[in-house]
Amino acid sequence: MTDEGLQSLGPMPELRDLSLSRTLITDAAMPMIAQQFPGLEYLRLDRTAITDKSLNEIAKLSSLQELSLFRTRVSDAGCPQIAKLSTLKKISLDQTIITDAGIKALQTMKQLESLSVWKTQVTDEAAEAFAKERPEVKLNR
Repeated sequence: MTDEGLQSLGPMPELRDLSLSRTLITDAAMPMIAQQFPGLEYLRLDRTAITDKSLNEIAKLSSLQELSLFRTRVSDAGCPQIAKLSTLKKISLDQTIITDAGIKALQTMKQLESLSVWKTQVTDEAAEAFAKERPEVKLNR
């Protein structure tokens, strides 16, 4: 799937689950995703060229419950945008370039149930601080 191929699908406001993992989707497709699929609850963008630029658009998905960004180029700079998603319960940021600053930005997400930061630059100290502040969140490292 490419950005152009995604556009050819047209609007699907009732679509709840979308996996674009291992596709050629780029940041350019994110405004289209937010417009065409406003009811998304589950979005997987693993192993794509997505960067922090996409997160402003993803933050518009007001029903999103699960977001997987495994092996994308998302960094600490994008975490405040992720934190704006008030319905997001599960986030996978495995093998991204987030650090202690990124995990700290996500600490404010009161509805968060699960956060995966496996193989990131998050230190043991930051993970322990997160777990102490948010013991109800399942933290995967």
